[in-house]
Amino acid sequence: MANPLDRRDVGERRAAAQAGIRKRAAAGLLASFFIAGGLLNGRHMYEEASRRPYGRGRDAWLRATAPLRAAAAHGRLDALRNWVERTWRK
Repeated sequence: MANPLDRRDVGERRAAAQAGIRKRAAAGLLASFFIAGGLLNGRHMYEEASRRPYGRGRDAWLRATAPLRAAAAHGRLDALRNWVERTWRK
């Protein structure tokens, strides 16, 4: 008869061996990914928010994306995104 430990999937074996990264590190990486994405897409997110129908939802989106647009413009991150799009969309 096979050992029941051998029937576990790879995730269960890694968890039992305490292999992998910590939750805090994973959360930090995920947060970094979304922050970088927000900064690189700040201008485009603001433009999409400005196309929404008028109302409280639109105003909230504009207020939320205005700092991202300003940071992207100040750091010229929108130029980086435009360069990547021009280079890789061929």
